[in-house]
Amino acid sequence: SALKVDGSAYHHGVHYFAYARNAFRTLPVLLQQLSDTPWRLRPEAHERFRRAMLAQRIYCNQLDLPLALSGRRPFGSEFYVRGVDRIAPEGLDALARCGSPDGKQAVDQEVAAAYLRLVPEAATQEPYRGLGIKPEPDPTGTFVMPYANILCHRRDNWLACVHGQSKYLWGTERDDNVNCFGLFQSLGNLEVLAGGSPVSAQASGREGLGWDWRRFEGTTVPQLPLETIAKGWTTPYSPETFVGGLSHQGRQGIFAMAVNQAMPGRKTLTGRKSWFFSDSRILCLGSDITCDEAGYPTQTTLCQKCLPRNDKGELTPTPVDGADLTGLPGDQALDEAKPHWFLDVQQTGYFVPAGQRLSVARKHQMSREYANARDTEGDFLT
Repeated sequence: SALKVDGSAYHHGVHYFAYARNAFRTLPVLLQQLSDTPWRLRPEAHERFRRAMLAQRIYCNQLDLPLALSGRRPFGSEFYVRGVDRIAPEGLDALARCGSPDGKQAVDQEVAAAYLRLVPEAATQEPYRGLGIKPEPDPTGTFVMPYANILCHRRDNWLACVHGQSKYLWGTERDDNVNCFGLFQSLGNLEVLAGGSPVSAQASGREGLGWDWRRFEGTTVPQLPLETIAKGWTTPYSPETFVGGLSHQGRQGIFAMAVNQAMPGRKTLTGRKSWFFSDSRILCLGSDITCDEAGYPTQTTLCQKCLPRNDKGELTPTPVDGADLTGLPGDQALDEAKPHWFLDVQQTGYFVPAGQRLSVARKHQMSREYANARDTEGDFLT
């Protein structure tokens, strides 16, 4: 295990929040207990740990982790809330009370402000009230974590996170019983967390019940049967080294990756994917996409969102080209000769130029849960 300079928290050779979360919850309490002893952390070690804990507020929104970073337990763990891995704010509270790394401040004011954004009611309690510390504003900018293969683009209270994989950093962790369907989990997964107040993964449309494991958002993959994915074991690494992002003046950014993924049956998916982030717009491009899996179509999934119901039990409509799509099931193949747009359940808009084959579907999906122990089902917009 290690803490990298970009805030990545390593376990199993990659940024692995599920393990880091436990240290982020308990280690600050130990640091408090050691603060007045010869065993207190050196300032350099304190600063490295502090940086990793503060990075949580960049790649989580508000508390919830992007699905691509959830390791081998997407949608499931005894520590998760409704199947979502999330920040433990009490760790930031304890770290703030450890003081600054140089020992000049009894309370680390930057960490305290980060904690108060997540728990604003604590601003009326000591020691924060007496020091006049206020919650920090929501993070704004474009942040790249090269040791985690992610770019996080943030505006107002929303987060867009893209995750890739390479020769050096695996994209998913699977075994026979856990996450056996997660082959495509980080193959260019682009997730937007923008729904709810405060924002949460659930309010943004994420739901494990009925989740189609072939449709991680932003990925381009063959639509293989689940049993083929579960039984056809392939490497979680890519032979490619080209993946990563850049931030321009901390505000805009680009992320790109060379796709080269082994498929079950000794097949291969290759191509180029790139994402350009500019304020409230994300331009998503793909080129030279090829897959020698001829039995199933290779498709790009723009979004997969659970359909919520209103107070009357009615499913939320989907605006497509200005008209509401309300049926269930409803599958609409759009005219390839025209451009099209639609809105998902959290009002993220998608525009597809003419010349693309696009379908918008609202359907009741049958699937399997992450540990392959039972059937699941749910209503989704795809």
